[in-house]
Amino acid sequence: MSIIYALSSGSGRAGVAVVRLSGEGVERIVVALAGALPEPRRASLRRLRDSDSGTLDHALVLWFPGPHSFTGEDCAEFHVHGSRAVLSALFESLSRFSECRPAQPGEFARRAF
Repeated sequence: MSIIYALSSGSGRAGVAVVRLSGEGVERIVVALAGALPEPRRASLRRLRDSDSGTLDHALVLWFPGPHSFTGEDCAEFHVHGSRAVLSALFESLSRFSECRPAQPGEFARRAF
């Protein structure tokens, strides 16, 4: 099963946006972008980096190892600044990982059951 990602905080203007990821191998994505996994269920301030463009943003990163997460899979959240530019850069970076794809509507909930 692939790793899915989506904006979970809702669209529109916001100071902070939450991007959620779920699936086997999420920890590799977190380490690649944030440098290291934070302690489980603890927010950690990290610099998100893209190998091509440098710093994406400073973000709170949370790690939820399965099966103790909403979906029962390994999950992570990036709490980033809510600008369209930051979200666009983060989604572009996530799309470069072959195992990542945007989530379908309701897919996080379907994976939970």
